[in-house]
Amino acid sequence: MKNLFNTKIYALLIIAAAPLQAQSDVSVTARTNRDTVAIGENFVYELNIRVPDTSVPIGEPAADFSDAEVVQIRRLEPLTKDGTREEKIQYILSGFKLEPIAIPGPSLRYLIGKDTLFLRANDKTIFIRSELDSAMTDIQPEKPIFYGEVRWWLIALYVLITIGVLAGAAWLIYRWYKKRQELKNRPKPEPVVIPKKPHEAALEALDALKISGYPERGDMKLWHSEASTIIRTYIEKQFGVPALETTTSELIPSLKRSKVIADAEVTVLRRMLEVCDLAKFAKYMPSVDDCYELLELAYSFVRHTMPTGEAQPEVKTGV
Repeated sequence: MKNLFNTKIYALLIIAAAPLQAQSDVSVTARTNRDTVAIGENFVYELNIRVPDTSVPIGEPAADFSDAEVVQIRRLEPLTKDGTREEKIQYILSGFKLEPIAIPGPSLRYLIGKDTLFLRANDKTIFIRSELDSAMTDIQPEKPIFYGEVRWWLIALYVLITIGVLAGAAWLIYRWYKKRQELKNRPKPEPVVIPKKPHEAALEALDALKISGYPERGDMKLWHSEASTIIRTYIEKQFGVPALETTTSELIPSLKRSKVIADAEVTVLRRMLEVCDLAKFAKYMPSVDDCYELLELAYSFVRHTMPTGEAQPEVKTGV
């Protein structure tokens, strides 16, 4: 009976000692990869946590990084061995002040069964180094100022060369501007107009009259007036006989006396001019066919009286 009682007491002691044995394997340590960093340089702040494998974390570690800037947080894969779980949490931090960065130890809570485990890491301080501290060692002392003789003649030579170059450039610009103004103000040459020969002008005028359409519109007076003017202009320019300001009765005898036109052609000319006079002054109304017959006589008269060797191809003047 006594042995049974001792056995129960021993078992209770083992059960009571189990939590104490588990808590002996619990720890949290804070460390950094560097104790001194340059301003703006990243460094690693790491938490190493050892807790029982059966523990459950309550929330995240209560870390105070108010003096630093958190760049990244990395939680590494936990390792379990002999009922103990090892966790690592890494914080990539950076400092932008020249003051030391004080990081209080973060607080952690874990649930073990019905009990709550409270842990706190150690404090850490990181010192910030300015880049100017190392840059100042690279600054060399100023070189002494060299005092020597000033060569005024050389300076004067440079000044004269500069003035000469500027004056030459100004003169070239002035010459270019004057030449440009002269070309701009120079009167443009008038196009050379080669005067047409009398018979060429007469034939072109007859061609234009042919396509005018006056007979079809009933403008018989205008048609015959144009035809008379074309023939009289041709005679005046080709033979030098005043024909525009003379009447038909004056022109025909003058041409017969001068013998510049054959009598047969003078006869044709008289017939054409008399028909034109009747249409202009006597209200004579020829037919459309009569108009184009008169035009054919005009073509024939010009071709037979033009200078020899310059005959033009005949143009049919039918309606």
